[in-house]
This record gives sequence, structure tokens and C-alpha cells, in this order.
Amino acid sequence: MGDTELIALSKLMDYLLVQHFEQGSELFNIAADGEGDLAHDMRASVCQVQVATRRAMRERNMLGAGS
Repeated sequence: MGDTELIALSKLMDYLLVQHFEQGSELFNIAADGEGDLAHDMRASVCQVQVATRRAMRERNMLGAGS
């Protein structure tokens, strides 16, 4: 994945997590059609992708890029 794609992915994950909390935890419930377990798994997946993205950015000395 290129640097610009990594920045874009990081911003997307940030957006999803912010929206989740700003909407009172409804974002993933809506996406999962009300299935609580699936919504929880979606949120957990976004968190894991965000951690991996940030780790990759740190390894490339990119933290702060695009933030």
C-alpha cells in the first residue's frame, strides 16, 4: 500500500470511529441492521485496522502526515 493510500485509510478509520461515538454508538448498529453481535464485530474490526494502519505509519515515520 502506498503512503497516500495509508493516509486515506487512516482518515477513513478515524472518521468511522468518530461517527460511531458522535452518533451514540448507532453507526455500526445501522450498518449491521440491528444485529448487536455483528455491530460489535464491525467496531472491533475498525479498531484493529486503525491500530495496524497507525503502526504502519509509525514504521514509515509518517505519523502526523495527513492528520
